[in-house]
Amino acid sequence: MVPLLLFRSRTFVAANLVTLFLYGALGAALFFLPFNLIQARRYSPTQAGAALLPFVLLISFLSRWTGRLGERVGPRLPLTAGSLLAAAGFALFLRVAPGASYPGTYLAPIVLLGLGMAIAVAPLTTTVMSSEEDRYAGVVSGFNNAVARVAGLLAIAVFGIVAASAHRGGKAASAAGDDASLRAVMAGCAALAIASAATAAAMLPRGSTRKAAARA
Repeated sequence: MVPLLLFRSRTFVAANLVTLFLYGALGAALFFLPFNLIQARRYSPTQAGAALLPFVLLISFLSRWTGRLGERVGPRLPLTAGSLLAAAGFALFLRVAPGASYPGTYLAPIVLLGLGMAIAVAPLTTTVMSSEEDRYAGVVSGFNNAVARVAGLLAIAVFGIVAASAHRGGKAASAAGDDASLRAVMAGCAALAIASAATAAAMLPRGSTRKAAARA
């Protein structure tokens, strides 16, 4: 079981709330976006997966740098900025409409989303792991991983209802209905990312999380 004393740490609570909001948004986006590419744009599954390659590359190449940045400036700035960039990426998906092309409509939000997550992921992990004493490292890591997984599952379930409702505004099995569903989902994802940014700005420390944990 998770020791309740962990929740006395403001940094631990804030980092897990950021995880809940940001990974919920990401999980829903990465679940529904390939469906839109396949159903509305007629991509093959391989093409739909390849469309997300910029997102993967940005996180892969920038995470080491952003991790060092988080160590220097503290978690508040990178997690706030990263969440806001991700929110901007989600919001840009609201331009998706029948006739949309990958270079003109999908690429920019995928890049923004990749930048936002690249800025946030490594500092978030560092913040979680340094929010408590080392003897709780396993519990803290396991709890945060569970929050991330549950966040994605909950978001997919809830936004599945949202997507189905929005699809009724377009014709059944049409690109218009598929695009309406994606826009509704991405609007919700943008709201979650903004909630993540607000949580980080309001609750996370500016400086070292080690110092914050010692004071908690």
